[in-house]
Amino acid sequence: MTSPWWYRGRSWMFGAIYFAGFFFGAVVSTAVHGTYVPAFRELGTHLGPQGPAAVLVFAAVCAAICYILRVWGSSYLHAGIVWSAPARSDTLLVAGPFRYIRNPLYFGNFFLALGVGLLAPVIGCAIIVAGNVLLVIALARHEEKILENAYGERFRKYAAEVPSLFPRLTPIAAQSDARPSLVQGLLAEVFTGALLVGIILSFIDRRHGAADFFVLYFAGLVAQLAIARAQRLH
Repeated sequence: MTSPWWYRGRSWMFGAIYFAGFFFGAVVSTAVHGTYVPAFRELGTHLGPQGPAAVLVFAAVCAAICYILRVWGSSYLHAGIVWSAPARSDTLLVAGPFRYIRNPLYFGNFFLALGVGLLAPVIGCAIIVAGNVLLVIALARHEEKILENAYGERFRKYAAEVPSLFPRLTPIAAQSDARPSLVQGLLAEVFTGALLVGIILSFIDRRHGAADFFVLYFAGLVAQLAIARAQRLH
């Protein structure tokens, strides 16, 4: 079963969602407010003078949760696998976070969408969160079809015990002797780490924070794709 174009180009699909959120959010925000008003500021004004700062800290916490979840999950995989263009079925991994949820990396993406989305205007935040949810559901379903075709009843039993996109409270028994590699986890999540740093800089550097974020976004993506390519060739 081959992966469709939207799966193979999922990095660019996510990028398109974020671009649409920031672009259309900026258009609407400028039309309504006369200037660019990020969601963290607009929502934070309802919480008092320190509200915007509090919401921005919340955005950074969401990005940090995503980073931790994705590094944990990726440490059981490999940068070349995480960023492989077609879906892979090398192994049915039931270890680490995969004992709680079938798609821990995509679960982390929900937190990232909210964290990054709060830097966009409110309508842009809604576009980013909704777009990520829809794309992640489609990506997870495709990957699980690949795994079901490869592992049949074994995967169906696993799927019956472990939720796809929202974790269970207790882990099932490990069904693999896989050992995590923090190095691989960090290598696979350079891009996510860059976004986390970008959000933190948005809080620290109020004058240039937006520019810092977008520079780190594109630099992180380029670095991540280069790392993934090097890992596949290794």
